[in-house]
Amino acid sequence: NDISAVIGYMKQQPDIDGSRIVVAGQSFGGWNTLALGTLDVPGVKGLMSFAGGMQEVGCTDPDSALVTAAAILGKQTKTPSIWFFGDNDQVLNTSLWHTMYDRYVAAGGPAELVAYGSFGADAHQILSYPEALGLWVPKADAFLARVGLPHTEIYPEYMPMPVPPPSHYADLNDTQALPYLGEQGPAYYRKFLDKPLPRALAIGPNGAGASAGGFDPLAQALKRCGEHGPGCRLYAVDNTVVWVRPTPAPKATHFAALTDVAAVPRLNAAGRSAYAQFLQMPLPRAFALAPDGSAVASSRGADPVAYALEHCRQLYHRCQLYAVDGDVVWSGKRAN
Repeated sequence: NDISAVIGYMKQQPDIDGSRIVVAGQSFGGWNTLALGTLDVPGVKGLMSFAGGMQEVGCTDPDSALVTAAAILGKQTKTPSIWFFGDNDQVLNTSLWHTMYDRYVAAGGPAELVAYGSFGADAHQILSYPEALGLWVPKADAFLARVGLPHTEIYPEYMPMPVPPPSHYADLNDTQALPYLGEQGPAYYRKFLDKPLPRALAIGPNGAGASAGGFDPLAQALKRCGEHGPGCRLYAVDNTVVWVRPTPAPKATHFAALTDVAAVPRLNAAGRSAYAQFLQMPLPRAFALAPDGSAVASSRGADPVAYALEHCRQLYHRCQLYAVDGDVVWSGKRAN
């Protein structure tokens, strides 16, 4: 009745569309949301319950009381609802909320169950964590669309940055693969790996930035990295490496071992010297080879792949990449 009274007041406001209302709540609020459905309030098109329920210590058997009440609510409700539950809910166990939902639907309540598995330390707190948005927002948007309510994102700046897909650039625990940071990189990266989830690490030619927790750790990491200079990109998010080079490099061909100088085709004396320099350069780095055996090695700036190719082509024409970072990417012929 309290929620219904608030809705009645809001309908009187000039900038409120009282014909399209959705009611949502978490835990006891989710249970109240389902209870409101029995009142058939005009204009309420949908009900969203996140871990809806409660454990009343005064009840002799609170689980049984919830199941019985769910059947009563379902019998008296015509408004569509969507229920979100996780397996590691610390208040309502999996068997209980499944039974509550089954009784609600069997009694006639129109409902959809989103069982998203385990989340964090307590699925009951799903709305407290931005990293859970991917679990429930698409399902919620689809539900809102079905009941004729707005369901598209209008202000993306209020949402955290989306997590890029895995790049497979390196193993998460490979502390030697971190570009740009030189000798200080491994120690800095180990500190990042000790941070709790959610977390993000951004790197650039002039430094790095890390962040853990908060609403948008990805944006925060990029901001901290940007304080050192331009060219920052995400390297790792949570337990996934997402870093990609500004200019894509060919896949490793395993043409030869990286340190096998004799395998590099057509190298002249200057080219051999350049390759020796390349092997000592910090990541990221690239080695481009010209037809006459000349070469360019680079670990300069934010994009050494592009720099090596461009500089080599300006000097020698028709250059190809031979190695990038720790991989040989040459796909041509072997040396005679």
